[in-house]
Amino acid sequence: MIGSFPRPVAQVTVELVDLANVMRFSQLNGVDVEVEMDLFMFPGVIGPRGERPSLSFVLLVVDTVTGDVLGFELLQAVKGLDEMWREVP
Repeated sequence: MIGSFPRPVAQVTVELVDLANVMRFSQLNGVDVEVEMDLFMFPGVIGPRGERPSLSFVLLVVDTVTGDVLGFELLQAVKGLDEMWREVP
C-alpha cells in the first residue's frame, strides 16, 4: 500500500538577473561570447535539520569556449515546477 505524504513547504527568495545590468553589458563593444545554460537537480540536501529536505535545482551559465563558469543560481520549486520554470531567463 502506498501512503500519502504531505508536500514539503519551504520559503526561499531567489534573485533573478537584474535587467538593467543585462542591458548595460549588452551595449559593450568587441565582446563576442557564446554561453551554454543548463538546469539540473542539486545533488545535496537543503533544509533545516530534522525536517523533510526540499528539492533544489541549479541554473548554470558557462562560456562554451573556455569552460569558465559565468554564473549560477540555486532555484527551488516552492510554488511548483511550472512556477520555477517561469523564473528561468
